[in-house]
Amino acid sequence: MTTDFANVMASFSPIVSSICFLYAFSLGCFRHSVYEDISMLDSARDILKYLVALYCSLRVGTFLGPTQLGPMKGLIHLVLIVCNVKMVIKSYHKYVAGKPFKRMNLTGKVYIVTGCNTGIGFETARALLDMGGTVVMACRSTGKAAEAQDELLSLTGVPRERIVMLKLDLCDFASVRAFVADFERLNLPLNCLINNAGTPSIRPPFLSHPPTRILTHLLTLMHNNAA
Repeated sequence: MTTDFANVMASFSPIVSSICFLYAFSLGCFRHSVYEDISMLDSARDILKYLVALYCSLRVGTFLGPTQLGPMKGLIHLVLIVCNVKMVIKSYHKYVAGKPFKRMNLTGKVYIVTGCNTGIGFETARALLDMGGTVVMACRSTGKAAEAQDELLSLTGVPRERIVMLKLDLCDFASVRAFVADFERLNLPLNCLINNAGTPSIRPPFLSHPPTRILTHLLTLMHNNAA
């Protein structure tokens, strides 16, 4: 029985180790093809772990010698299998699934979110409200912003005073100045400015993307000067 167990583990362990090594190698190649700033050293270190496990699974018999048969050899192969599986699960959660979301307490914090009437900006505002923050919706279209405000109130159940709606067109200097003045009148602190959204339409004398970046920085400078 012990000999059968050792033989099964000896056959199964190299297969598992090979699959895990190929998984690590493929994941490393994928990460570098998508994220150019990934360190080669990190991927090489991860792959090396699987390579060592594969080498050990292939050379267990040599390490122990021909006289060491039975449960010891099978047990070592079993440990190698478990180690490979644990490494795969760990790397999956680290590189694929990501770290679990840690809920923060943002009570008393004020966030300006541009373009938050839809898409990523809307979901950002929703998350901030769920964690206790106050959101200032800086939107170009007051009609769409009002609809988004009502939807956020319905989804989060927060009081209306925690969702402030102000008009802001980042392609218009006058609108930026008016927004800063309106925000100052609220007498609220500013803990974070989340720069979101921008459309590729042409609005003389600029394309909207360049002034969106410029005027967002201007907004921050004007607020700092006013403070």
